[in-house]
Amino acid sequence: MIAVAGTVRRLDHELEQRVLVLGGAIDQLEREARLWLYDKPEGTFADDRLHALVLDTGALEEHPSAEELGGLAPQWLHRSGNQAGGIAIAFAAVTLDEIDRHKTVTTKMHGGSKLIKTEARRAQRLVAELFPIGVGRAEVATPFHQVYAVLQARPLNHEPLPIADNEIISYALDLKPCAALVTFVSYDLGPVITAQQQGLKSLRLEYPPST
Repeated sequence: MIAVAGTVRRLDHELEQRVLVLGGAIDQLEREARLWLYDKPEGTFADDRLHALVLDTGALEEHPSAEELGGLAPQWLHRSGNQAGGIAIAFAAVTLDEIDRHKTVTTKMHGGSKLIKTEARRAQRLVAELFPIGVGRAEVATPFHQVYAVLQARPLNHEPLPIADNEIISYALDLKPCAALVTFVSYDLGPVITAQQQGLKSLRLEYPPST
């Protein structure tokens, strides 16, 4: 009987721990879902959830300023065939790892005059300015559109995929239940095709002519 009682207490303790873990996971999901809600303009039929534009590392490094991204986001939304509404430029956590690695890369970007390390450092400053204390959402000031930036929360026990672009695409897929629409944005053909094969709306950008 003593052994049985000990087993029951141990099982009760394990059950309590699992309930706590499950409750924490549910709270995290609810917090992330709230990131994608916004106050839509009165009298419109727009969705009250934000449209997600998920940028890969190359797209972020090509446009590492809030003003530039705020101006381009509505254009990208329109080009992807989405309707007007609130927009969130979404950064996967692995993107921060990528720009950290690129800070010392001395080659030029796409045959142009800009160094990869210069643009990576600008992108790093942008993320630090938008999310000074690691908050999940920040507003990007634009005169005519509601544009936000959203940073993915990364659990400590998450094991990222070995290919960074696939990890970003996986994050975009995870957003589909939360955002009104999700569009993956990249300058590279391979990730765009991969995203499309996974059922994601995708937008391939074109680099400016080399100078």
